[in-house]
Amino acid sequence: MSQLSAELHSLAVENAAFRSRMIAAVESGALLKATLSSIRLCDRDGNGYLTWNNGDIQDFVSTVFRSHGMSVPSQEQIYRLYTLFDGDQKARLDPRECVCLVDAIVRAVFFESCSVQGAPKAEAATYAAVEEWLANFSMPALGTAVTYFKGHPPIQMHVLAVQLRSLANVSALQRGRMIKAVESGELLKVALQTFRSCDRDRSGSLTWNNGEIRNFVGQVLQQFGMAVPTEAQIYELYSLFDADDSASLDVREGVCFVDAAVRAAFHGSELASEELPEAARANHAPASPSAGQGPDHRLEHLLRTCGDLKARGQRTAQLKAMLVAWHRAARDAAWSLQLEALKAAADKAQTKLKEEQVRFEVRLQEELGKRKRLDTSNMSARLATEAECRAEEVAETRFSKERLQWPGCSQGYFIFIVDSCCYYLLLFCLCYFCFEP
Repeated sequence: MSQLSAELHSLAVENAAFRSRMIAAVESGALLKATLSSIRLCDRDGNGYLTWNNGDIQDFVSTVFRSHGMSVPSQEQIYRLYTLFDGDQKARLDPRECVCLVDAIVRAVFFESCSVQGAPKAEAATYAAVEEWLANFSMPALGTAVTYFKGHPPIQMHVLAVQLRSLANVSALQRGRMIKAVESGELLKVALQTFRSCDRDRSGSLTWNNGEIRNFVGQVLQQFGMAVPTEAQIYELYSLFDADDSASLDVREGVCFVDAAVRAAFHGSELASEELPEAARANHAPASPSAGQGPDHRLEHLLRTCGDLKARGQRTAQLKAMLVAWHRAARDAAWSLQLEALKAAADKAQTKLKEEQVRFEVRLQEELGKRKRLDTSNMSARLATEAECRAEEVAETRFSKERLQWPGCSQGYFIFIVDSCCYYLLLFCLCYFCFEP
């Protein structure tokens, strides 16, 4: 519980006025009844539990705290305790777990001795110690290195003055006022009051990452009519006071930080007249002749002033003409660059189109050649097939004719043989009988 109390310290500070009432509500059971009522209100679908992903648990905790008039914990603080009760990691809590969640938050905020009562006392002690330190702090002279407190290295103002020269030029009109504020200690008092107002959580420190230090410096300088330094300038000086690299400054470090910034900005003697802005240069201009001087002196002064104004007007006109010419040249240059870019893009597109056309023609020729070769081979095959068919037809026709002629030819040949045999037999018989002895 002590660890949770440390994490909920800011919530305890905001709700410190409700401590006694919330302790009584916990002990009497009133908090339990209010918690159960809030569960019924937040369980919109009536499934008997509240889920984290759709915001039921956040709304439930916020409803309970608002019903007692307290500040609502942040989502990170709620999630930290919610994970302790979501043991099954189903991203939901039943009514008993919801009641225990609220009870744990309230007990961590109000029932730990180190949570609320000690914090304001420690914070008050911190500011009281700084006020005592300011009362005993001897203001060093401007232009010298300053060691603000024991253990802190001296701040070399002449080194920081170079980095803050632009701030000094812009705020040159406030130089006299700021020197008096530094020497009288008024700047340190204003810085302490501003630090207290910027320390919203009453922790006695301001952090860099959330912008508290930058806001603090800006508010202090703006109260004296000075310009706000850039973030880079603030960080250069801030890094000299954040010796422990904690990304924060306590009360004394913050007050000394502002004092060092002003001392470094107005380090050294009066600024040169050419470095002053126009409004500041007017304050350093020689005074006009008094009424006791003669008219010749006044006329001379007026003529000189008119001449200066005329020269300044001519210079302004020249600058305006140069600016207009520069704008025209820049516009023409931009147009020429755009035109060249468009031409280059058009040439590139045309080249690409030609390449595509060449590739298309090559592919077309290849496809036509393939089609022609395919047609030729198909025609040759068709002609060969037709020739074979004709040859087969001729052979079949011839065979049919020969088959039809074969029986007649055989019969005649047989008769011829029989006749020949009979003839030779008859001849043999005649010879035999005729020439028989």
